[in-house]
Amino acid sequence: MVHLKEGVQQIVQANVGFQELAAEVEQSSMRRERLRITREIHDIVGYTLTNQTMALQAAVVLLDRDHDKLRELLASAQESARSGLQEVRQALRQLRVGAERPLAFLNRLNQLCRTFERATAVRVELSGAQTPDALAPGVELMLYRMVQEGLTNAFLHGKATRVSVGLGLDGEALTVHLADNGSGAEEVTEGIGLTGMRERLGAFGGVLDYRGGAHGFTIWARIPRTALLEEP
Repeated sequence: MVHLKEGVQQIVQANVGFQELAAEVEQSSMRRERLRITREIHDIVGYTLTNQTMALQAAVVLLDRDHDKLRELLASAQESARSGLQEVRQALRQLRVGAERPLAFLNRLNQLCRTFERATAVRVELSGAQTPDALAPGVELMLYRMVQEGLTNAFLHGKATRVSVGLGLDGEALTVHLADNGSGAEEVTEGIGLTGMRERLGAFGGVLDYRGGAHGFTIWARIPRTALLEEP
């Protein structure tokens, strides 16, 4: 019960953070800033609440069956809530004092994949993780949100059980791809998630492409190497 209460408390704290970020949106008068913050809210809330929903559903099943697994699950949910709350606070700090880089980018990306994997039981494979020694903070955030949104979509819409994430660097560009084994779709209507990806990439001269089908959904992105060290 102690772990459950702590998990609920973290969810409540995260929700408070979401509300604070929403208040910042209402106070903003610049359209570009409003669009940017809206994308931040969508990405953070969608990813964090997906994890929490799955954890709570699993907790109900385990309540009378396996207390050891229940404790492990609640500990993972608590960590996921903490991570979401930290990202909300970071987004608020970015509005006030500029971007911060709390962890090396590849460490953050690997942590994202492992947290998502534990929370949803979707296997996430991160490979070919190559980036320049230094990236502009805005580029790091854009790539992080792209992977985060791709994982969430694969789970929610594609019902995938496995996702591969790859980064590659050549002489001209940084490439990113996400491929899942979900249900896919021949025709795709861009929602706020894919639109947000395209807008984020476009700010750095990047392009987005995707393809669905019977065997899953794949997303590709390409960002010019010349843009990797510059803010839009």
